[in-house]
Order: sequence, then structure tokens, then C-alpha cells
Amino acid sequence: MGLFYQLQGAGFTFPLFWLALILSGHTRLNRVAARIDQARAEAALFAVLAGYALPTALMLIFQDPAVTAAWQFFPAWMWLAQAAHLFIRPSSRYNTSGYWTVQATFIFTFTVSAISHIAAVWAVNDLALLKDLYVPPIVPPDPATTNLQLATHVFFQWDAVFTMGPSLLGTLWFARNAKQVVLIALWNVIATGVVGPGAALSGVLLWREWALNGAPQEPVSKKE
Repeated sequence: MGLFYQLQGAGFTFPLFWLALILSGHTRLNRVAARIDQARAEAALFAVLAGYALPTALMLIFQDPAVTAAWQFFPAWMWLAQAAHLFIRPSSRYNTSGYWTVQATFIFTFTVSAISHIAAVWAVNDLALLKDLYVPPIVPPDPATTNLQLATHVFFQWDAVFTMGPSLLGTLWFARNAKQVVLIALWNVIATGVVGPGAALSGVLLWREWALNGAPQEPVSKKE
């Protein structure tokens, strides 16, 4: 999936991903099906840190075309990091629950996303400029008078809309009842403005993982 959205664009790929996730029933997993063992949970966290966070940090630090080009393949680096970790620590040996490691991964993504969002908002500190930076124009710019920089800016704006929009909308399928639908929708709206859409999504995933693998199970009543 990562290589696909790097080639075709996240705004094209993410709506298809969420549609497939919903239609396949993976938004309605039970506790047994949703269990992640410690080895796979560690491998996922290691993939995020070594395969994505590290290349991104290097790209921002060095500002070098070669490093930026290498960053484009981060889905492959993540896959390699995950595969290497599972080779060293396989599920066959480390098959206890990885619940807390999964939650640590979501806490990490929530924290980084929130800090980035808040830092950007405070750095700009201008509502009109923030709107110009992040809200795409409804009417596309005229190709005859648009330079490459503006065209790229508008592309990334709409790419973000079609990436995070379906993702936040897709989280509504995690709800088990109408009350949860309303609460998730309110969280998505409020959190997107306060801590950013990435953190908002991580927050829902934190809650979902707790509901699947962390919340106390209701006792099963015995039939008379």
C-alpha cells in the first residue's frame, strides 16, 4: 500500500484503502481476531521509527536531494525494518499480547503529529495565512498563469484533503452504536482543529485498540 500511494498519490489510495477495510469487515473485528502478539507489535513500532521517522528526520536535517530521493522509498524501508525485526524476534517465540506496544505506537504518532500541528499554527499565528497554506481553493488555478510552485502547493492541499478526509470519516465505522458515532465525529472535528488530523486519527485508534484489547470483558451470563 505504501509504495502504491507513493506512486499514485495518497489522496487516490487512502479512499480505496478505507473502502476495502470497511467492506472486508476489518472495522468490526472481535477481540480474538484483533489480537496482536508482542513480536508483531514491536516490529510495527520499529518499522515506524527506523523506516519512517528516521528517514524523515534525516531529510529535514540535511535538505539534500539524494536524501529526499531516498526518503521516497520509506514504505520499503519500513517493510525491511519490520521483516528484519520479525526475523530476530519471531512470533513463534514472542507471542504474548502486544497491547501496550501497540498503544505506545499510537501515542508516539499522536504526540509527533500534535507537536507538529501546534508548532506550525503557533509559528504562523495568522488565521488568513493558515487558511491560505492549508485550505485548497475550490476553483483550480488557471494553468496559463500558474507557476510550478503554486500548482504543487494546491496539489498537496487537495492530496491532504483526500487522504485525511476519508481516514477520519472511515473511523466512524469503528463505532458500535449511535452514541459512539456522534462522539467519534465530535472528536474528529475538535481534535483536527486543536492537534491536527493525524493526531485525531491516532486518538481514535488508541480508543479502538483499548476497546478491542484493553477494556475489561463483560462476563458471559450462563443460560438457565
